[in-house]
Amino acid sequence: MRGAAKKPSRQRRTGSRPPRPAARPNLHRLLSRLPLAALSLIVAGCQSDTGTLSTTGNTLLSRGFVQSFASYEGAAQSLITSARYTIQHLAWYVDSNGNGTADPGEPVYDTFPLLSSGIHYAHAVDLWGRGQRIAIADGGFRTTHEAFLGKSLFLPATALPVDNHGTAVASVAAGNSPTMIGVAPRADLILGSFASWADLVEITDRARALGAVAFSNSWGVTDAATAANYNFFVNDPAGRAWLDSLRAYTANGVVVFAVSNDPTLTTSGLLEALPKFAPELEAGWLAVVNGEATTANGSIAAGRLISAGCLDAAPWCLTAEGAWKAATATSDTSYALTAGSSFAAPMVAGALALLAEAFPDLTPNELRIRLLAAANNSFAGFTADGSVELVPGFRHSYSRKFGHGFLDVKAALLPIGPTTLSLPGGTVLPLDRPIARAGRGSGNALARALAGTALPYEDGLGAVFAINAASRIAPAAVPSLGAELLDEWRGGPDLPATLDQLFPARTRLGLRLTGFAFSIAPAPQGATGRASLPSVTFSFSRPLAGGRLVTGIAFGNDTTGLMPGWTTDEAGRLGLFTLAWHVPLARGWTLEAEGLIGGGMTSLAGTGTPTPLAGAALRLARHDVARPGDRLFLTLEFPAAAVGGSATITLPTIDARGQIGLARQQVSLVPEAREMQLSFRYDRPLTGPLSLTLAASHAINRGNVAGARDTGFLFGLAARF
Repeated sequence: MRGAAKKPSRQRRTGSRPPRPAARPNLHRLLSRLPLAALSLIVAGCQSDTGTLSTTGNTLLSRGFVQSFASYEGAAQSLITSARYTIQHLAWYVDSNGNGTADPGEPVYDTFPLLSSGIHYAHAVDLWGRGQRIAIADGGFRTTHEAFLGKSLFLPATALPVDNHGTAVASVAAGNSPTMIGVAPRADLILGSFASWADLVEITDRARALGAVAFSNSWGVTDAATAANYNFFVNDPAGRAWLDSLRAYTANGVVVFAVSNDPTLTTSGLLEALPKFAPELEAGWLAVVNGEATTANGSIAAGRLISAGCLDAAPWCLTAEGAWKAATATSDTSYALTAGSSFAAPMVAGALALLAEAFPDLTPNELRIRLLAAANNSFAGFTADGSVELVPGFRHSYSRKFGHGFLDVKAALLPIGPTTLSLPGGTVLPLDRPIARAGRGSGNALARALAGTALPYEDGLGAVFAINAASRIAPAAVPSLGAELLDEWRGGPDLPATLDQLFPARTRLGLRLTGFAFSIAPAPQGATGRASLPSVTFSFSRPLAGGRLVTGIAFGNDTTGLMPGWTTDEAGRLGLFTLAWHVPLARGWTLEAEGLIGGGMTSLAGTGTPTPLAGAALRLARHDVARPGDRLFLTLEFPAAAVGGSATITLPTIDARGQIGLARQQVSLVPEAREMQLSFRYDRPLTGPLSLTLAASHAINRGNVAGARDTGFLFGLAARF
């Protein structure tokens, strides 16, 4: 890297020894350290000449991002295996002695920054940094390079030098060309110089005025992060002026500083650790180190530090893979291998631009928290030295080597921490709790009606996401047919079939006399409000026209969840009437025809909604089939279901532009298909009080859901006294 800077005291830019592609004849070198004048600026990473590199290898809601990348996996893999991405898969080493060979002791690295940081997932969901601005202070830029075509470049009044280092840094943050793609390729750039404190004040103030989400700095000072050096800095009027500009900018922007490339350092440079002495800056400050990530099955398995560690800046520090084939100033189409923390820092700045596009309601300071909270620190080699409470109740561990861990854009775009739904009326629910429960009498009508509704919810860091409202409807609690057969067996076949299923025998205390049956069931445990009443069932039987008329009345708790309900402990209520006629047929058979009408009360959206219900059953019964006293029943039944009714539900919604509002939706409670059951039952008395029951049942459209099926069997042995 060429050129000197005007002297904010003791200033220099540094790099490392040249990197080389591993086992390749083409040599690529980083710039060696160039000492400038005596407080000193340091470039934290360097670049090389051009050469050949070895390589391996939906529409977005603008507010409320994706809750899963599962459906975008194919698109992400297609990108990461394309030429503009794989060009960044680099095998290289640091040629410490300049002999063109990877000697023992010269580490060989294998890096793929676009992969390890999950940036390709952001691109796969159409996040490119649109509408965002990134500020960069550096030694100069080739602004005509093809990597910057089509974007707005905001330049100072004084012309900037043409410089390799700044060109490469800017291309990593926001480059876009047929050869390479940067982190936020559609973000615009605010470019400035670090040549003097006055230049730094100018670019910082311009970044604030133009609303830059991030201000990237791939330089630092040789002075260690000590109180004496900080006092020296702020006692200089020019340094103090820049500090004032930084305070103003970090109120709504994030300063990103690359650390030194010297891995032997044990104390941070002053600037990356500046919040240690000016804590008001921390909310808008990030330090970045350079590392190597070993990936396996799409995640980081191990990490290795290349640059200096985070050290004193660890509480606000991240790690990224700072090796790129980036744009250079040689020509408008030139690229070269670059390696160092200089090129890790603009990755973080670009990541902030991607997050700003995804979450426009979050401030840059809040986006910074997301990057820290999402950083990957679960890899081998990470040992926590402390933790930071990023927001109340949410802590994230950091180490002095890797800070909070490797940059993970994919994770930062997903929900972090506890997720909650806010419903009208002030109700706040954990996301894993349903907003409503379906009723078996309505099938999946409620979920189908809400299938196109995007429901907004918040994660633990205040980001808004969208989820299909239908997924927050708990399915109806439809018992197995085996359980229903067991309940019917316990109660006996004398109770009308439709009522027997709605008020299971296991919950009843009953009285059965000739021609009359009565049962009562206690209120469900924990039920509240008007519905916490016992369930009462009466049935009457009397001879009529050569047959027998059976009537039944039931009211009380909806113990089997026939009706849908809102997220509440209040049980629904039912009121039902049945009428059955038992007609003798030839050869000992009897036809039993039964109909049911009534109503149920839902508690959707906090209001009671009456819903008409109907059901029917046909049963063939025969006594004394194989021996005196046995009974055979063949039944075709259409269990109780809604035949009308609707509910008006008010829910928060989020549209494709990310606008949140309340929507009132009329929801029909009529199921898409009616359940039909075919049943067989045979009761046979044995010796003494013992009796045997064999039963089987098959249902289609089980629970009034089209296509759902179930089959149940029963073998029962009872003793009645």
